[in-house]
Amino acid sequence: MRKVIPLNKFLFLLCIVPFLLQTSFAQTPEWRQGKVTYVTSQNIYTEFSNTEGISAGDTLFSRNGSIYTPAVIVQFISTRSVAGPSLSGSRITAGDLLFAKVLVDVVADTTTAEPDTTVKTEQEAGVIKTKPPVQDVKITRSVLKGRAAVQSSTTLVNTGTADDQQRWRYTLSLTSQDAYIQGLTLGTHLNYAYSVKEWQRISNAPLNRLIPYDLYASYESEEYGRFTAGRKISKWYPSLGAIDGVQFESGSDALRYGAFAGARPSAMQYGFDFKLFQGGVFVSRSDTIGKGTMENTISFIHQTNSFNTDRQFVSLLHYSQFFRWLSFFASAEADFYRQVPGQSGGTPELTTLYIQARMRITKELQAGVSYDARRNPVYYFTFRNLIDSSFSNPLREGTRIQLNYRPLPYLTMNATAGFRFRQGDGKTSVNFSVYGGLSKLPFVRGSMVYSFARSEASYSVSDNHSLLYRDEVGQDISWSAGVRMYSYSYGSGRLKLRQNMIHSDLNWMFMEKTFLTLSIEETVSKSLTSGRIYLDLTRRF
Repeated sequence: MRKVIPLNKFLFLLCIVPFLLQTSFAQTPEWRQGKVTYVTSQNIYTEFSNTEGISAGDTLFSRNGSIYTPAVIVQFISTRSVAGPSLSGSRITAGDLLFAKVLVDVVADTTTAEPDTTVKTEQEAGVIKTKPPVQDVKITRSVLKGRAAVQSSTTLVNTGTADDQQRWRYTLSLTSQDAYIQGLTLGTHLNYAYSVKEWQRISNAPLNRLIPYDLYASYESEEYGRFTAGRKISKWYPSLGAIDGVQFESGSDALRYGAFAGARPSAMQYGFDFKLFQGGVFVSRSDTIGKGTMENTISFIHQTNSFNTDRQFVSLLHYSQFFRWLSFFASAEADFYRQVPGQSGGTPELTTLYIQARMRITKELQAGVSYDARRNPVYYFTFRNLIDSSFSNPLREGTRIQLNYRPLPYLTMNATAGFRFRQGDGKTSVNFSVYGGLSKLPFVRGSMVYSFARSEASYSVSDNHSLLYRDEVGQDISWSAGVRMYSYSYGSGRLKLRQNMIHSDLNWMFMEKTFLTLSIEETVSKSLTSGRIYLDLTRRF
């Protein structure tokens, strides 16, 4: 077994000390809009004009009128994009708009600017407006921004205390822009998690559980581009995840190019393992065609294990919006390396294909359709057993159709249908769901959401009913309560299982930039009753 570099006290100090030398300024909150650019089975990639004020562990929200619903948990951050997993029940596709609540540093100058009486014509509206006097506001960039959180998850079951479980997680995320010199950014996201039952086993080397998901230094200049060293995810190589090494990016808004060299984190401990060397290059081109836009990115990746070729592939990304009412997204990966007896290499083989189109039919009605065909790539050295690496390798084909209808500002309806086939399955899997949300309920200020989902496969049939109510108490407290009803049928004999769940959530900003979240749920089935208590205390600075 090869040795993975451990995480110890020196790593902890290396992450923290540079940020302790920084200071921060007063901040005010605002909603910042971003667009989903890429969707994988694990992460949602969202691009913003900039990511100042967004930290790992923050939540991205989808918006329905004035109602913001949690959709994505941020795990990885770059200068212009973030990535993270979708929250349970959130249906997100490329082109969707997501919103981050950020704290912006604003220093107002009491000096009032001279009135600007320039007359500007709004061609689309056909009217002339005079620009009113505005107050001169200076925007300053905070030196240090971050987030610290403590989270606890406790599960209790009626089978006895031996099956109870409690887990703790501590998170520290820090980003320092223009640190020490202009253009230098330092960032880190540390995660420390363990269960109470395993503490005695890991207490001899507790810092081995300290995992840096981000640990980097980045320098950017207009003349030379951006250089990044350390562990960081890159939006130009979305399927790779975090990269341990050096990254380079340069070019203009129309043409971007770059390269990287480094390693993959170890699969078991997520530590630094430079025997998993990898490297790659990318080129991205943005074009304007009439009033439409188009962006194409191609990247070439070479991955190794103990410096033996593990995988070689090319990745293609395409996004276009030639009309305001129609957008198109596609991604594909093709593997070039194939190991067969007596020779290596081979002809390219398509391993990933995803196509999506979104259409705005009317102001109230939107539609989307997607096609997904993916194979699991084969890593010839990482997985010595070919059966393990190709267990799910047969082609999986799926088509998904989605309709969103908003007849009134406070009423939203959604319907989704999906069809999926995999070689060897006895029948095509079918799933569909409906969703209805109503805000500004009569006599109350809250909103109500109902959803139903059904999935049919060759081996099981499942139904899911969900009803949720949300409300706010002032500006600092929000709460929700709901019920879910599940039913499952398994196998040819259709073994049936039913579960009912009740849950409630409370979110409270009890101090400035300090938040408390409490979630309680109970699940009841015929033979088992379990409860879960989730507590989150977060401080932003």
